[in-house]
Amino acid sequence: MLQPFVEIGVNCGAARRKFEGPANSEVDSLVQMIDRLAAGIIVLGSEGGEIHVNGAAREIAARNDGLWLDRSGALHAAERGAERTLMRICADVRAGGAGGIVCVPRREEARPYAVLAAPLPAGAAIAGTDRGAPSLLIVIHDPDARIAAAPESIAAIFSLPDATARLIAALAEGVEAKSYAEQQGITMDAVKFHLKTAFAKTGLRSQARLLQAVARALADLSARRRADE
Repeated sequence: MLQPFVEIGVNCGAARRKFEGPANSEVDSLVQMIDRLAAGIIVLGSEGGEIHVNGAAREIAARNDGLWLDRSGALHAAERGAERTLMRICADVRAGGAGGIVCVPRREEARPYAVLAAPLPAGAAIAGTDRGAPSLLIVIHDPDARIAAAPESIAAIFSLPDATARLIAALAEGVEAKSYAEQQGITMDAVKFHLKTAFAKTGLRSQARLLQAVARALADLSARRRADE
């Protein structure tokens, strides 16, 4: 799952170098794409300054339940052991290493965050940073995050027809098949037809396996659910 984020960072850095100065549509589109991700994404320049912190990362930090951001955009863990590990893997990236992953405990009973620190290629650095050093990519995974099961995302990921994707999205949200049929004014035969279509497209043979596959695919690629939903 890391490669798409690396490519996004490279493209964002390249766009910023090419279009220094006022905001432009290419940079705006890349930033909007990063901001739609369910995973928290932080990109820091090789000199430590913030390049971009997406909305998910800011929301996670604002909870103050295990992670927080300092004024430069750098991520910190509240628990001392996790903070030491986080600082070590970030320093490893700065020194040219591969970084690593740290499990960050939370103050409530929620499951711990998983935080990955990895290098972006030096080409991703924006103007004014050391072109010979990598920028730092941080990805925050919240295992308890509620992901919006958008039908359009499901249709795109699994190459499903729109009507089939709408059913799968509803099932992923916990709606019973019979209730969905009643809400949409369709028969259970139609529901079964859409499920068979989804099975044929994905190669899966059970509804449980299908919904597991959908949940995994949407975990970091789908749009975040708004806080008021």
